[in-house]
Amino acid sequence: MVVADSVPPTPVVTSDAITGGRKISWSGKDARDGNGTLYKIIVKKGANPDESVDIISDFKPGSQYASGAPAFDFSYNYTPTGGTGIYYYQVLSKDARGSIARSGISVFSY
Repeated sequence: MVVADSVPPTPVVTSDAITGGRKISWSGKDARDGNGTLYKIIVKKGANPDESVDIISDFKPGSQYASGAPAFDFSYNYTPTGGTGIYYYQVLSKDARGSIARSGISVFSY
């Protein structure tokens, strides 16, 4: 039996200030892949990030990221390298069948 694929859930993201950077947290596991759902994080200072250029963490399984507990599945500690300013970020999720979902683009000040 072949089961139709659906796009993984759109990641729900947030970020919080931490010493020396930002903690980017998100939820949105694919129901079939769970912690094996792949995630990519993109960030750019001053403008919307480009998913092929502004990669800070390329696709890897959710199980390789820190827990985002209690409200989020995963997190990533990011240290901005461009100094103070406005940063734009986005999380992409990809399931085992190659379907991709993108969070909205979010913003933080550093």
